[in-house]
Amino acid sequence: MTNDPPEVLVFHEALRGPMIAKMLTPLTQSMHGASAFVRTSLVRPEDLRDLEGLRHSPMVFQEQVAKAYELRVAVVAAPGGGRCFAGAIDATRSTAGQIDWRGASPSQVAWRPGALPDEVATRLLALTRALDLVYGAVDLIVTPDGRHVFLEINPAGEWGMLERDLGLPIASALADALLQ
Repeated sequence: MTNDPPEVLVFHEALRGPMIAKMLTPLTQSMHGASAFVRTSLVRPEDLRDLEGLRHSPMVFQEQVAKAYELRVAVVAAPGGGRCFAGAIDATRSTAGQIDWRGASPSQVAWRPGALPDEVATRLLALTRALDLVYGAVDLIVTPDGRHVFLEINPAGEWGMLERDLGLPIASALADALLQ
């Protein structure tokens, strides 16, 4: 995360491969109209030639990771326990969705049940607790060779689509955790 153009250039050079960029916070206009939304974007060579505006709007820069599919994991870290609810989404058939699944049209993507290795679930619960959170929405990429790559944890990330589309009992788990 930076707003320093030379730092971005050094990072890009060190990657020796594709880099993506993300806004730190979502853009919103008002409650009366459509929200402006900036998706995760591939950083192109021409983007690196004009980074001066970055000084006014820090961004997150990451290595682009090859993906078989992505996971959204709703982590509920209840005292003495906890659960991870995983949904998988594959947007690799969509050119627009290959960088950010939200760029794919709804006909090109759908949520399906996701699975986590026990070790990954244990680590996600530990991270959520270490951050003193009851809930965190975790985004992971599963690479073509099956590795799970952590992208981020959001303490207010969306989970309603996982409950709606997959029947995962996230609201109930959150209520139980908050009542403990």
